[in-house]
Amino acid sequence: MAQDSIVSAALKPGNQALKAPLVMRLITAVPWLQGITARFIGLGVRPEHVQSPASAEY
Repeated sequence: MAQDSIVSAALKPGNQALKAPLVMRLITAVPWLQGITARFIGLGVRPEHVQSPASAEY
């Protein structure tokens, strides 16, 4: 859905340049926000933990 809105805005006729939303511009401007965002995307809100007898051997 997000991709469709970006592509439709990019293909819309007119002279206006595409402008990223404020949140995205903030994330790209502040290095520690980039790390937090990457961690959230990679691990999620609640990272899973494996708890099984097979994993206890290592």
